Amino acid sequence: MLVAPPEKDGRRIERVSGRLIATSLGEMRSRGLEQAYYAELPKELHEALRAVVPSEWIEVEVARAHYECMTALIPDPATQLEIGRDVSRRRRNSYLLRFLTTAIRTSGISPLTILRRTPSVWARVFQGGGTSVLQTAPRHVRVTVYAEPLGRISYFRSVVTGVTEAGVGVMAQSVAVSEARRASTESGELDLEVSW
Repeated sequence: MLVAPPEKDGRRIERVSGRLIATSLGEMRSRGLEQAYYAELPKELHEALRAVVPSEWIEVEVARAHYECMTALIPDPATQLEIGRDVSRRRRNSYLLRFLTTAIRTSGISPLTILRRTPSVWARVFQGGGTSVLQTAPRHVRVTVYAEPLGRISYFRSVVTGVTEAGVGVMAQSVAVSEARRASTESGELDLEVSW
């Protein structure tokens, strides 16, 4: 059953929310990688990435260079995945959000409630690309992310997987998210198997 219909607009990602890049830059700094980051990053992009404003849109080529640089600095997929989980957890780590998370988990609301919102969440973070959510069993869905060209980059794929796991974790005690074997890095599509 289709939970959230495909909202792929036929275009590749054109722009990325500055908030997403700013969060990723903060993660890089918190790991003490700033000097290595700017040594790895093409010099012509230094100013653009030092001046990221969370409320503005960033061109996809700048975002692409950022994620490729992060892949070079943090090549281990398990560490990349944990970064995605940490970013999502930090965003909900206030007293009020912890309280609401507990209330949601004990209310019996299904993770499908949050997964139905995937396309609208995507539209707040990306211009172009898209997502769909297909329920394949009572507690299992496949989330497809149309993310050309970023979907080809290991760091991006792992962080999206980690953020998805932590996001669904708001609604369920136990969540497993993995990339489907049929995922196509060449097309930039990312297929995630999500179960709870």
